[in-house]
Amino acid sequence: ADPYQIPVPLDSQGNTVAWTVNRVIARVVTPSSGTTSFQVESSSASGAFSGSNVLNSALSISGSGTYEASTTSFAQTTLNSGDKVRINFSAVSAVHAGFVIMLELGLVT
Repeated sequence: ADPYQIPVPLDSQGNTVAWTVNRVIARVVTPSSGTTSFQVESSSASGAFSGSNVLNSALSISGSGTYEASTTSFAQTTLNSGDKVRINFSAVSAVHAGFVIMLELGLVT
């Protein structure tokens, strides 16, 4: 698992809120015939990260000419301000370079 954790944000007024997970997008600058796969994990623990999967299944980028992959299929659809999110790679292609992974959230109203 990636050691970097990103906190789920507060709203624009600084309040703790619930967020809906709308989409996860992965983009690679250098496409190749290799495969890179990862899972997005979240944790609400205040101590050690205790991850649960956000995606129903790992998201993969593979194949020559494939720059981007996305999903709207989630095992967990709500994250709360202060939860932590991390990426857990299960396979990394040695020739993939320059990853961008985006988590698109929407404010629960």
